[in-house]
Amino acid sequence: TSSGRNSEMILSIGQFRPEKDHVLQLESLRVLLERHPSISCKLVLAGSCRGPSDEKRLEHLRALAVKYSIANSVEFVVNQPFSVLQELMQQASIGIHTMWNEHFGIGIVEMMAAGLVVIAHNSGGPKTDIVLPNTGFLAKTADEYAERIYDTMIMDSRKVSEIRRNAQESAKRFTDDVFAQAFERALLDLKLIGR
Repeated sequence: TSSGRNSEMILSIGQFRPEKDHVLQLESLRVLLERHPSISCKLVLAGSCRGPSDEKRLEHLRALAVKYSIANSVEFVVNQPFSVLQELMQQASIGIHTMWNEHFGIGIVEMMAAGLVVIAHNSGGPKTDIVLPNTGFLAKTADEYAERIYDTMIMDSRKVSEIRRNAQESAKRFTDDVFAQAFERALLDLKLIGR
């Protein structure tokens, strides 16, 4: 593992909204711990609540963790400043994102840039543009997520380091500078601006 990384920490970043599918994350952890009882890990769900409906959803997720007998392996980090998220991204080893058909997924790119091995939903932007071969993994079901997490946890450290480096390099495609340069090239190509 990289210095300061907790190989047992799985990080989820995203508002507590229904489309983020945190339930799938809890189900994935339940499957992982049932299949591999010797595995020690903690799923940290970091996000914000926009109001009463999100807070109700969060309470449902907490109750589900208890129902699944995984509450000791789950931590909720709610409404914290970005600096706390940055700290968590420096500590975690694996990033998880479960939203179906996410258009882009800036949280995925941020986790990749921070050097996490990301397991994202096998649909939408993550599938087509973000998680390229050897930069992370894709999954759809709780079974698939559980196996990708397990495979990452037992993977050779050199392979994990290679995926981290590839992901960090790949995430650079989405910086403001790269966007500005591509936008300028597009305008030049369309002859909307001149040099």
